[in-house]
Amino acid sequence: MGALIGDALGLGPHWYYDLAQLREQFGTWIDGYTDPKPGRYHEGLKAGNLSQSGLITLELLRSIVDNNGYDEADFTRRLDDRFLQQMDGSPYAGPGGFTNQSIRELHQARVRDGKPCSILCMLPAAYYLAARFQDDFEQAVLHAVNGRGQNMSRAMLTGALAGAQVGLSGIPQRFIDGLTEGREIVDLARRIDRSGLAMDISDGRPASIAVSLFASRRDCFLFSVFSAFLTHSPSHFFSALQSARIWPPQAV
Repeated sequence: MGALIGDALGLGPHWYYDLAQLREQFGTWIDGYTDPKPGRYHEGLKAGNLSQSGLITLELLRSIVDNNGYDEADFTRRLDDRFLQQMDGSPYAGPGGFTNQSIRELHQARVRDGKPCSILCMLPAAYYLAARFQDDFEQAVLHAVNGRGQNMSRAMLTGALAGAQVGLSGIPQRFIDGLTEGREIVDLARRIDRSGLAMDISDGRPASIAVSLFASRRDCFLFSVFSAFLTHSPSHFFSALQSARIWPPQAV
């Protein structure tokens, strides 16, 4: 839930490297969903929509629910059929209004060369914000969004971490209500919660484990799903969590 809220928060102010320009167009502090400006990334989408990264993550959740666990063949097929086949390798083609370089490379590898998928992201700022605002989801994601540069990915990753720490009850309701697919995402999260499905943190393979990864935080199992997908390197991910003193969880 937190990852997709962070993604949608970053849709409007995505990739402003000039902070003065960001403040001029969105005010001194962004505190909610915003429409992308004309001529900017994701032009034509609306406040509360998901970017392409968010749509891919949502498709991952749907795949997990439909298959009662992570199914590599099913998720890859969904990427091929619902995303990659709608792209042409250019930045402004495909679902979500803009295609990042990593997904364009994925398109070339899958569609042109027939190679496996690989998705990489950078995480240091997300680790820092999640550790600094351990009990405040709103401040964590808004600080991620209000910085310059690749603030969408930063907010998405921060949202995953911060949401894992506070649980669904710790996420302000306005962020859920303003999210275009908010009701479906909450339903998917609860269905996965009830099933007890998560990722095996040792190698990223599917496993049925205890839902309460972080003591009483029942929603935190989604954290391992998002992180394994976004980083493609679970071992590196949890090493960073250890350094931020977010991992390991306390015994349940």
